[in-house]
Amino acid sequence: MHIKVDVPPIVAAAELMLGLGRQVPFATARALTLTVRDAQTDIRAELPKRFTIRNSWVSKGIRIDPATKTKLEAAVGTLEPFMRLQETGGAGHARDASRKAVPKGAKRGKSGIIPKGQRPRALLNKPKHFLAKTRFGAAVMKRKGKARYPIEPLFWLKRTVPIKPRFGFKGQVETTTGRRFAANWATSMDAAAASSRP
Repeated sequence: MHIKVDVPPIVAAAELMLGLGRQVPFATARALTLTVRDAQTDIRAELPKRFTIRNSWVSKGIRIDPATKTKLEAAVGTLEPFMRLQETGGAGHARDASRKAVPKGAKRGKSGIIPKGQRPRALLNKPKHFLAKTRFGAAVMKRKGKARYPIEPLFWLKRTVPIKPRFGFKGQVETTTGRRFAANWATSMDAAAASSRP
């Protein structure tokens, strides 16, 4: 998400009040960059409240693009393409002709991640595990004993999976910008004024 500032009115006001017109682009670029950093921090802090976080990939993928004196626009975003649907909601589609595996009774490791040996491809090569078609859709099943039944589903295999919007990215950036930009700009202008004194 990008944060832009219309500089000419700010330059005019700063020149009129402080005689710092030349310093405004530097101060504004600094304020924009500080603001997207604040947004980056806030978004990362919100992730565990909205998602079950099992590693640091998504958090580390929240990156910023700083502003410069000639590009008075800063941005904060994510490197992870799958997070787009977490923001907008929609249908998550399986790649190519494959299907998305939705865990049902799958075993997870201590970190909460399903080990490779417990994923559908690996399970289907193990005894008592098989692919079945049910009225609810295809599933990776496991026999719980020596007999044909009982069985339990470990994964449901879906061509599409509904995803509800829960990232709250845009709203968080707007909230942080409203809360922090004015203070960051004032601090940056104070620093610019101090540096311009003889």
